[in-house]
Amino acid sequence: LHVRPATPADLPLFLALQEQVFIGNLAPDERGDGFISTRFSPAELEEILAFQGLFLAFESEKLAGYVFALPWDICSRRPLFRQMA
Repeated sequence: LHVRPATPADLPLFLALQEQVFIGNLAPDERGDGFISTRFSPAELEEILAFQGLFLAFESEKLAGYVFALPWDICSRRPLFRQMA
């Protein structure tokens, strides 16, 4: 597994994975391996990239996952994150 900061060139890969694991795109029996319940728009991702807050994990050259490290001013815009806090 190789983890590195995302670059603007990675956005298409990220967006494709985001759609692949979005709960609204999965049948109930497909959710057992995990899913996301909120999407990030390309505009939000540009801001996150400027903050250097998106990291991608690759396994055998394939995007396998991601993690965000974001300041509260970005996270707090989402009701789910405000509720979790």
